[in-house]
Amino acid sequence: MKALKIALDTIEVVEINGYDELKAQLDGGWIEGLRLSDDAFAYVDEEGRMKGLPYNAVATELCTRLKTGLQQGDFIKGTMIVVGPADKNGDETDFPDYLLEFCLRE
Repeated sequence: MKALKIALDTIEVVEINGYDELKAQLDGGWIEGLRLSDDAFAYVDEEGRMKGLPYNAVATELCTRLKTGLQQGDFIKGTMIVVGPADKNGDETDFPDYLLEFCLRE
């Protein structure tokens, strides 16, 4: 699937095929899922704060603007991977293209 990788210093489109590749894009660790919208879902390192990962301004702003349910003062640390909704088989799909444009406007 085509995924949007929002790292600390880059925003890029990556190809991810399966859980192991997703985990590798997030540099290992426990994976936490976030519903961004009806057509987008994101993954982050669940232990980002405990590991002392750096603040990800673009990912945090994306979550805030899409009203994902971040609590006041909450933020994303480390890399975030964005994918599309699950298909009828439960497999994730390509991320919606408008999110790339949205991130690049920041």
